[in-house]
Amino acid sequence: MSKPPLISIVDDDALARDGLRELVESMGYKTSTFESAEHFLQSSMLAETACLITDLQMPGLNGLELQEALRSQGYHTPVILITAYPNERHRTRALDNGAVGFLSKPFDEASLIKCLTAAITTSAQAVKRFITLGSTTSMRDSGLLSHILPLFKSGERYGRSRRRGGNGSGIGYGCAWRR
Repeated sequence: MSKPPLISIVDDDALARDGLRELVESMGYKTSTFESAEHFLQSSMLAETACLITDLQMPGLNGLELQEALRSQGYHTPVILITAYPNERHRTRALDNGAVGFLSKPFDEASLIKCLTAAITTSAQAVKRFITLGSTTSMRDSGLLSHILPLFKSGERYGRSRRRGGNGSGIGYGCAWRR
């Protein structure tokens, strides 16, 4: 039996971090939590993380800077950003850097679940394309493969859609199921 994918959660707010952890674990995923971007980047969980859920506004590196730091180190981990202070500039920057989701607090659980499922599916499809092309994996990819390969049986495809932000701002980013 394969291990469930690891979802890393970065949030400086302990209550929010624990709430996200409980929700993600209730979906059957393994979690690892961090109180800062720096702690996550210094951890041994980088290569194993199948998806990163991070707050946008944090002391030290913020969620966007964390996303960019991962990319600059060669990690293409799907990222879901969450924020209580959404704005179009941050949303655009996150999506341009490959974020799978940009959610405005408060958000409903279903939105996070859709984004997380899309992130795992997107990651699985990317790895499948990588393998199909006959490429070899790097050490960074090898931890991800054992978590994602079992997901290839899923025939569902997920995409992105705009939605009204949970705070009524009109800025938000949800993940919607499509056929």
